[in-house]
Amino acid sequence: MSKTRNTGQDGVALLITITVLFVIVALVSEVNRNVTASIDRAHMGMERARLCEMATSGVHIGIALLMEDKRSTEEDSVHEIWADPEKIKEVLAALNLGEGDISLAITDELGKIQVNALVSYPEGKEFNAEQKNLWDSFLKLLNPPDESVDSLGENDDIINCLKDYLDFGDDDAVTGINGAENEYYESLEPPYKAANGPLRSLDELTLVKGITEDMVNREEMGYKARNLLTVFGMTQPEQKTEEGEKKSLFTYPGKININTADLPVIMALMSDNKSDLENSIAAQAIFDYRAERTEDGFVNDLNGTWYLKCQGCEDSGIRTEYITKTSDFFSIACKVSTKEAAFTVSAVIRRDDKNGKYTVLEWNTD
Repeated sequence: MSKTRNTGQDGVALLITITVLFVIVALVSEVNRNVTASIDRAHMGMERARLCEMATSGVHIGIALLMEDKRSTEEDSVHEIWADPEKIKEVLAALNLGEGDISLAITDELGKIQVNALVSYPEGKEFNAEQKNLWDSFLKLLNPPDESVDSLGENDDIINCLKDYLDFGDDDAVTGINGAENEYYESLEPPYKAANGPLRSLDELTLVKGITEDMVNREEMGYKARNLLTVFGMTQPEQKTEEGEKKSLFTYPGKININTADLPVIMALMSDNKSDLENSIAAQAIFDYRAERTEDGFVNDLNGTWYLKCQGCEDSGIRTEYITKTSDFFSIACKVSTKEAAFTVSAVIRRDDKNGKYTVLEWNTD
């Protein structure tokens, strides 16, 4: 006698089996995905760590170049190894730091306009008159007035507001008609206080009344405005003993290194007594003279007061009292990249002496 097959039970068993297999496959797939992702994350973490070490090494190479330059030369210019991208490439290639594209850029911070020099420290009360004139000229390039009523006096207001933001010795007295002290900033949403002292970062500039993000990042003559400004340049000229205590005094001289300044900064150094066209021609002549080179190297020496004698700048009226030819403040940025990741380490240093001593003023990783 033949047995009758229970097709209903067989169907249920088959469905359960398929469901279990589906769950197992899904679990295995999820585990595999998680394991793969963990391996990828670990690999990416190791790769970023490797790139970070390479970039850090690049910054230290930059510091070594600057310290050797300090020992061997008295002046600083775009003619030196630290300022020459091709020479730096050769140095990096010779050291063979590892797999990846690596770039190193060193910039003289005193080739820029020093924001904090607008106020005469350590008193922190009054304008630095020379720097105020420099800002007048710079803002004419950065934020040229138009024919509208709104633009009348706008740059003067910006300078006054910046001075108020930086000063701390005037009992919160507002500079000019439209200056701004804590009363203004505390009325904003959200409220905050003025720095009442030197800025530590250029990012703080947009906190100042009248200075916008657009203005700081605006491009003029091929240069972004924020790249022409610096918060560095502080010196400590002396120590005094007052009532048995040592007091360290600081200031910002604000002198511009004519040997490294970019074209818009050179233009800001020009005379108020010349036309914009005359100033533009003279500034371009200085910039071109400094940069002229052949396959054998730079053509012109930057000795003495070369910026008063080069062709086209003999009668420029450049304000020599604003000028220096040396610097000890430099920013260094090293970027390393592969197909998988990229990493940048940047620093700002101050060279303290000729014996290899330096101070790191800022260090960032990205």
